[in-house]
Amino acid sequence: MALALTDDILSFTPPSGPAWRLPLARLAIIAELTTDYGPDFDEWLMVFIDTSGTVHYAGLTEQCTEPLAQLRQQLNVQPDLVPQLWECMHLHSRILHPAPLREQPLFDFADADPATLPSRLARLAAGEHAPDGRTLTPAVRAFLAPLAPEPANHHDL
Repeated sequence: MALALTDDILSFTPPSGPAWRLPLARLAIIAELTTDYGPDFDEWLMVFIDTSGTVHYAGLTEQCTEPLAQLRQQLNVQPDLVPQLWECMHLHSRILHPAPLREQPLFDFADADPATLPSRLARLAAGEHAPDGRTLTPAVRAFLAPLAPEPANHHDL
C-alpha cells in the first residue's frame, strides 16, 4: 500500500483494488477511521474527502508518515496531521483537518453493535462499501454543502 503526494496530487495505490488520485485543490477533509473488522481487513484508515463529497480511503502503514508530513506542510495544518486512533479496537472516526471540524467525529455509525459484526463482514465481503452503516455526521455534511460543485446547466437550443 502506498500513499503519495506528488505535484499537488494525493494518491493511494492499494495491494489490490482500484487506486485513486485527488488534486489537493479539491481536498476538503482529512480524517482517520478505525473499524473492528480485523484481522483480515484494514482496521485503521486515513480518510480523504473531496469537495464533491467523494470519500477516499487509504490503509495506514509506516509509509504514510512522509506523505502526511508533506500534506501538513502544503496545507499549513496546525498542529500536525498525527493519527491517534491506532490502538482503538472499535468503530471510531476523528477529523484532523480542517480546523473548524478538527477532533470531531467524521462518521455516525448506524449499525455499530458488535453483535452485528458477522453480518457486517458478510456485507463487506459482498462488496458493500460501508457495511457498518457509516454516514457523514451532520456537521460534516453542512461543511461540505457549500463546497460541492454546481450542477451543469443544460439548456435546450
